[in-house]
Amino acid sequence: MTDIIVRLITALLGTLGFAIMFRVSRSRLPWAALGGLLTYAVYELFWQLLGDPLISAFASSLFMALYSEALARILHAPTIIFLFPCAIPIVPGGGLYYTVYNLLFWNEAEFVRNAKSTASIVLGMAVGVSVASIIIGGVLQAAGALRKMREK
Repeated sequence: MTDIIVRLITALLGTLGFAIMFRVSRSRLPWAALGGLLTYAVYELFWQLLGDPLISAFASSLFMALYSEALARILHAPTIIFLFPCAIPIVPGGGLYYTVYNLLFWNEAEFVRNAKSTASIVLGMAVGVSVASIIIGGVLQAAGALRKMREK
């Protein structure tokens, strides 16, 4: 349990650091940092339940994109200022490093293992953000249609 708490705090601080680096305004920094914490919490929850990097990355990316879109609308800000920092905790930087490392040193078994895991996370992230985009587009389209119906 202590390991999970340390990882969650690290996700919060890492997201905060990247949000500062991306020059997110002070009033929006806590929301960006909270998004990173929650995104990683969703990843960790699915990892603990299923142990599958693809599904864990999908679920956390879906949450991340929906959270970023909602906050952008509430705080009247671009979605991207929340989306990029929130993605930091789930980006497979270590997996990518070890994939390339094992490729360079011809360690085929470790290269394949790391490459599969890293590719799963990247695929899960891409599909999660895509599904969120489809959901958001559908909701906005339905809202626009309702607005037009009320105007008539």
